[in-house]
Amino acid sequence: SLTLFGHRTPAAPPCVRTSSTQSSMCTPLALLFLASTPSSGTGSTPATARTKWSFTAASDKLNTPVVSPDGNTVFVGSDRDDMHVYALRTADGQLRWAFNASEMPCFQGYRGDISRLVMSQDGDVLYFGVGLCYFGVNAADGSLTLSWNIAPVEIVGAPVISPDGQTLYAAFVSYAIKTICALDLTLNKSIYAGTNDCRWTHSTWVSEYSPPVVSPDGTLLYFGSEEGIATALLTSNGTKKWGFQVYWRDVGRMVPSLDGETVYFSRRGSTDYYALNASNGSKRWVYRYLITSTAPVLSPDGRTVYIGVDGDGASVIGPDGRYHRANSTVVAVDATSGRAKWSFSTSSAVTGFAGPPVASEAAVYFGSALEGRMWSLDASEGSEKFSINVSMSGSTWAFPQAALSPDAKTIFVVSASNDKCLYAFGTSIVAS
Repeated sequence: SLTLFGHRTPAAPPCVRTSSTQSSMCTPLALLFLASTPSSGTGSTPATARTKWSFTAASDKLNTPVVSPDGNTVFVGSDRDDMHVYALRTADGQLRWAFNASEMPCFQGYRGDISRLVMSQDGDVLYFGVGLCYFGVNAADGSLTLSWNIAPVEIVGAPVISPDGQTLYAAFVSYAIKTICALDLTLNKSIYAGTNDCRWTHSTWVSEYSPPVVSPDGTLLYFGSEEGIATALLTSNGTKKWGFQVYWRDVGRMVPSLDGETVYFSRRGSTDYYALNASNGSKRWVYRYLITSTAPVLSPDGRTVYIGVDGDGASVIGPDGRYHRANSTVVAVDATSGRAKWSFSTSSAVTGFAGPPVASEAAVYFGSALEGRMWSLDASEGSEKFSINVSMSGSTWAFPQAALSPDAKTIFVVSASNDKCLYAFGTSIVAS
């Protein structure tokens, strides 16, 4: 359900669980939202939007969806109980194909959650990791294009593809081995093993909260170490260009600016968000606001950094196993100066962030780890456009994650409550 003028209205019907090769469709439902522009002194004008479709797989958890560059397909991976990657038509949620990672020979009985999905820049190949293996699958039909067995070590986060598509960067770790590898994709092999085909390797203990990220021009690879060091490597040979020490706290996910001159990150569990010079690792600015909760997210024009910070309320353990505080806040920070433009607080007793915000030119979306609620804010001023309860089954424990279509007209949201659905919601607000 969602809130309209302080009242709760029915939400979309719950998904019906189906087999792993079938989508489940919910009847489209017109949803009443809270319009962002108030009429003259009399409150907000009622507005409508639509639940386009929903999909359920035989899995207890789906990860963050990824949308193809042409906007025609949305991809989502599942957990160790299902180990599938699904490709769905964005228009109606119909299943295009399903890839069963557990059937691949490199698994040797090992099971794990599908990592975050990563697309090549041309949209032709979808890359991901699970357990002891990395895979590449054809985005058009789900056929296997690459299999890389790194046993006996385990992967750390998703792989990263260079802008030219010629290198796959990956981090993996065991009790004795801690390595970043630059896999040579120009060999055009379908099966890789170990590190023999790596252009280079770099020994380091990569934090699970800060897996490698490549710069826009492909010359630098950023990551955070478990020793609390934000690091940049030269992608040409894997040597260290610089390191920025943030003491004992874990470095959060690093996000390079669109022009490649700055890199942003949070210091997990602290009050600090940093902006560093990409050339030498020196500090541009630091923004402090209560307790950091999410990785920074850039606006499409690169001028604003959106961050999620936990509030000053009571601590609650969320379904992700982390502590979250009430009164969580989204802050829009000027990317150049580090000064706050606006902030929005949920003023909720049970919020906690489900993940980083998602931003379009017009709106900022974020989800609650504890309520299963998603908010839409006006990107220019931070006023609330609408909020919707993604936990359609009525569970208060949900973990929504989201992705926008290229035209920003549809937002795809994962709910990890009892319905375990991927939902497609329209983002346009139409006066009723």
